[in-house]
Amino acid sequence: MRIKLQAAIVGTVMLVGSAYYTWHTLTEKQQKTVVLDTQEKRAVDTILKNRKTYCIGNYNIELPDGMVLDEKTKPVVRFDGSTLTSKRMYYPAFEQRIRLRENELKQTSPIDPNNGDYLKAIHPLGSGMKGIVFERMESVSVPDSARILEAHFYKDNTAFLLEMNGRNGESTRYDKYRNEYPALYANNIPKKLIELNNLIAHIHGRDDGLPNSFSGLCIPNGFLDISVLSGVQQDIVVNLASNDNPQLSVTLESRNYDPDSESLLSFRRYAESSIHDNGGYVIRKGEKDISNLHVQEWLAKSNNHEKKEEFDFYFLINGQQASESKPVLFLNLKWEQKGTNENITDAGILAVWDEIIKTIKLH
Repeated sequence: MRIKLQAAIVGTVMLVGSAYYTWHTLTEKQQKTVVLDTQEKRAVDTILKNRKTYCIGNYNIELPDGMVLDEKTKPVVRFDGSTLTSKRMYYPAFEQRIRLRENELKQTSPIDPNNGDYLKAIHPLGSGMKGIVFERMESVSVPDSARILEAHFYKDNTAFLLEMNGRNGESTRYDKYRNEYPALYANNIPKKLIELNNLIAHIHGRDDGLPNSFSGLCIPNGFLDISVLSGVQQDIVVNLASNDNPQLSVTLESRNYDPDSESLLSFRRYAESSIHDNGGYVIRKGEKDISNLHVQEWLAKSNNHEKKEEFDFYFLINGQQASESKPVLFLNLKWEQKGTNENITDAGILAVWDEIIKTIKLH
């Protein structure tokens, strides 16, 4: 089952005077309150000293400063089946990127020569837009009636790539199939180009911070105006790594459709026996409300595939109620213990976690 975006929290972090964090650790058998000692508090303060507001989809969250997109993975942004990627760059680099991509497409050949050229057409963007649209085959191995509109456009110091599926089966070699499968062998490219340009007009670039006046959907390096989002299925996945704390990594996912069939707690229960067999344990699990949001959480410590101790924390909002009015948020935080001097205690990482999750809000 694909658990995406919801979480629950069974812990409350609070400052005691100016010297201590406390939280409630809930297990199946007991609940106990733990107070950080001086060394633990110093470690927590160091990690949380500088925080920045990050946003994904309809949610804001404060994370330790220095979190950046993980270069080992690509963010996923989907809108009704279309995909969007982005990268901050200077305009000359964007122009070079287009030239190189055009040469690559022109040199690509379909497996079946009956499909003709792989690059079918080049379309301009709407008035005032910087970029171009390549109409190409979906793949070198499928009939050329299946197309991709590959739009490269530049806004606010950000290069975007938007890919949208289309169909063009007007070739005479598809005549014998058209009556039986009219939708597969029609030409919807003109209509798709209108949709593409309309969507692009409402996509904006941004730096790591939030726009001064924001109403819309946060995506990596940008955001979408709320005016084009009604009825649109959205799925956004971002993996972040920390420059300041190499042990720390975070996955965030948001979507507004496809509710989960199980709760986070039911789904993660299947992993508990293997965690125990591997010398690990569940630290906390349960449900509660945070910032007027009902959440679930599942927190464990175990050994990863490299046999190193790792904290693996999950948080989920609206997983089984995913809808346009109840967007999902999934958070997975991992902390890998690197060595004696860099390790953090259970108490310390729980304090970090509780401080982070209480900052989650709908914007």
